[in-house]
Amino acid sequence: MEFWEDAVKVALIGTERQNLDRENLPESVRLLASQLDFSHQEDAFLKTAALLMNYEQAGRNNPVLNFNLPHPSSPEEKASCSDYALQTLAAILEEGFLILLFNWAQTCIAHQQVVQEAYIPLLLDEGRKNIKMRPLIKSVSGQRGAWLAAFNDNWDYLNQTEAEIWEQGKPEERKQLLLQLRQENPARARDLLIAAWKEENANSRAELISTFSENLSLADESMLQELQTDKSQKVKEAVVSLLNQLAGSEWVATLWEEVKPWLTLKITKSFLAFTSEELEVKIPENLPSYLKKRGIQELSGSKTVSEQEYWLTQVLEGIPPSYWEHHLNATPDKVLNLFTKHKSLRKVIPAFVTATGRFKDVRWAKLLLDEKLKENDWVQIPSITHLYQLLSLLSKEDQQLYFDNKLDKKSFPFGLSTLEFLLGLQFQWDLAFSIKAMQALASDYSEKTMYGHYYRLLELHPFLHPDVLPHLATIEPPDLALSTRWHNLQSKLIRALELKKQLAECF
Repeated sequence: MEFWEDAVKVALIGTERQNLDRENLPESVRLLASQLDFSHQEDAFLKTAALLMNYEQAGRNNPVLNFNLPHPSSPEEKASCSDYALQTLAAILEEGFLILLFNWAQTCIAHQQVVQEAYIPLLLDEGRKNIKMRPLIKSVSGQRGAWLAAFNDNWDYLNQTEAEIWEQGKPEERKQLLLQLRQENPARARDLLIAAWKEENANSRAELISTFSENLSLADESMLQELQTDKSQKVKEAVVSLLNQLAGSEWVATLWEEVKPWLTLKITKSFLAFTSEELEVKIPENLPSYLKKRGIQELSGSKTVSEQEYWLTQVLEGIPPSYWEHHLNATPDKVLNLFTKHKSLRKVIPAFVTATGRFKDVRWAKLLLDEKLKENDWVQIPSITHLYQLLSLLSKEDQQLYFDNKLDKKSFPFGLSTLEFLLGLQFQWDLAFSIKAMQALASDYSEKTMYGHYYRLLELHPFLHPDVLPHLATIEPPDLALSTRWHNLQSKLIRALELKKQLAECF
């Protein structure tokens, strides 16, 4: 354009040497420029140049970008949760309370709701770090979450298919997939594992088969018996552990038929018509080959436990305690009494603890814990894990009562502190028990104990009743000089309970 080249020349040379030829200007610019005062050459030139700039831009076509816009998200089928629920979610994320985040997502799902769009990226980032959260996040982020995840490789887990996770996923992702399938579709979990079994290494096989403890049933027995021939000892032990939990299975039934003749009830009547009952023990001198194949260890390894006692202990662990009730025609307490009366059988009583936890026998759990409270020396609980297995079989009320009894004696098993013991009672406590628990913790707080396990107070928040909050201010340690420290120690716990209370109200 000649007029624009002229303008550039004038700008370079200066208006004192050369003026802009107005006759060469476009007509529309010339009409407007005629209204300018050209007695001030610089001012008139700059204003004319501005007119030329606008003239050029007004006639220019904008560049056209050629690319395909993404399809919009599918319409959301579920209602969005309330602002109050979102405020609670934001606070939970900020504080990093993972258990409350699980609870929030589960509550949101139960109410058939989804989060609003602004919160989806926060949840997707959380799912990137926490594999267990992913199924919940997928549900609460709805259609918009699935759509958004397609634009970020860090979020692509949300749209992965079952096949993609199983074939390409990390070990923990594959394990979580099996756990989810064990809850939703156990048969599908079996099919996946069997198809991939030969391609997995021993460690992977052992890890993956361990997920079958979730929703274990008799439908799994035939598969487990086939896998019991695996070359890896680690895998064999994992498979046998599962088979040993299947009450009513062929596996347990054949074991029972093999060993039930070892113990029989001998009834003796005296000439005075008194009747005495005792167990007659007939354990073979050599361990039967069948039991060796079942994984029963032959050598005791303890000078105080004979080989036969060691075999019987292992066998008892793999048989539901109720079988002995029918075999001996006796109640649980009578069976236990018969074992206690027999000198050599007293040593194997702890095996009943293992079997009770393994086969989830509530009556035996209550009996064994009651006997432990009575300080029956022969009822020995092998480990803390066994203790909590028994406790978990009791009702909430009975678990709380067991705590009360132990608290009265100021003695918890395995040298556990009050706080450590409480952390094993993993259910929602009622208000009265929550108050009692905090009072017990405060009563133990002293100069000697203050640097102990109290940093774990926050871990109580999933179990404490949220209505315990107003009571916390009145619960004091015996030494009032430590009161400020005690209350400061609870600050994080109080915040978690506040959010727990909000969570109960916000949906």
